[in-house]
Amino acid sequence: MTRHPWVLGVLLGAVALASPVGAGFRTGVVFYAPGSGTDHRTIAEKYELGVVGRDNGEHAARVRDWNPTFRWYSYNSITDNYVSGPEMDEHPLLEALAARDGVDVEEAYLHYAEDTVVELGGERVTIPGWDNAADKADSRIPVYSPSRDRCATNFST
Repeated sequence: MTRHPWVLGVLLGAVALASPVGAGFRTGVVFYAPGSGTDHRTIAEKYELGVVGRDNGEHAARVRDWNPTFRWYSYNSITDNYVSGPEMDEHPLLEALAARDGVDVEEAYLHYAEDTVVELGGERVTIPGWDNAADKADSRIPVYSPSRDRCATNFST
């Protein structure tokens, strides 16, 4: 955050727009990847709301132990199939929406047209192109990790 301090302002501005009319918060924190030494009490005393990322429910609960009125908003990437929350995974949701609308779920993803070598998490991975993939899902554009559990989504759909 020190290199891009404007990010916090943009995120909190977006949260403010999503807040109920008159909610009027003064301070907030982006709580994306807290460290092991996270001081939940200080966060609860200093801030009124937070933007929390995936798998941070325990930290969020500990902050709420100190401040029951603390408001949490979930972070969700708009560039890939990542969804915050322990009981929700975006791919089954995309499959359900595609089935409802009678389209192939692959319409929800971006794919490589040609075989492409990428480096993810320090590992080189070859992604087959759309025409060479045995399963079209294999040509999805992965992001962040070689496990390919997060893939780029198609904004046009």
